[in-house]
Amino acid sequence: MNVPSVSKWQWHPFSIASCSRSDKIKFIIKNTGDWTGKLLTQFNEIQDKRVHRRNHHELNRDFESLSVVGDAQDPKYPKINLSQPISSPVQQSVYNYNVVYVAAGVGITTFLGFLELQLLKARNASDKGDTEICKLDNKEVIDFIFISRETENIRWIAKYINAALTLPQMTKKVKFHIYVTLKDESNDLASFLFWRAFAFLNEKLKKAHKLYSRVKIHLGRPDFDTLFDKILHKNTYPEHYVYACGSSGLTNNLEKICTKMTENGTHVNFNYEIF
Repeated sequence: MNVPSVSKWQWHPFSIASCSRSDKIKFIIKNTGDWTGKLLTQFNEIQDKRVHRRNHHELNRDFESLSVVGDAQDPKYPKINLSQPISSPVQQSVYNYNVVYVAAGVGITTFLGFLELQLLKARNASDKGDTEICKLDNKEVIDFIFISRETENIRWIAKYINAALTLPQMTKKVKFHIYVTLKDESNDLASFLFWRAFAFLNEKLKKAHKLYSRVKIHLGRPDFDTLFDKILHKNTYPEHYVYACGSSGLTNNLEKICTKMTENGTHVNFNYEIF
């Protein structure tokens, strides 16, 4: 992605967070440096102007002619150039039966397009009154493992978690394993509210046993040896596929675990992206 108003020469890679059936292309861009900081500032300033102009228009609608307040064009967002997309290893997962996805932090964006596609399929089946198991490609069960030390990142997958709890077509096929590595420091209002909400949600899920088996929220880092052993050995198909996106430390650790499991007789194919 290139935004000339930020920098004429800089190009930055981003994962597409929407599926091919969507009428919009979606990116999740985190403010982590000068380029993303300037881009965020530009968008926020334009958004504020558009909201202000819209509110001003509504305020004056009953008192002035619309031609007076409605002729001015809304400020335009900056021009964005996109180069040809590069295929992600995750796209190959549509051909696999037993799949485990592992994402750390912003690495979740690699999987959001796939999640959105499954959500659209589930909603379509629900609208048609189809209560049978939704065909999520050719999957038996999809296990999503998401690790984040920033609680706000969970909102990236909030609607998919909600679907896994409410849509039968998703509930029967998708499992979420969420690990929050943030320390419990309830010394300010925001932290206090998060931990209260976390405790409430986890208690609610535990009471609804079927839901708790589909969405599990943990504090701390996952024990991948134990988790993979539990997930992979319950599957009936002999070949397993793990797709990961995160730091080199995470992917190196997962590769060692998958190699060890393969040597011990459980065949695991490991694919990864590093950010």
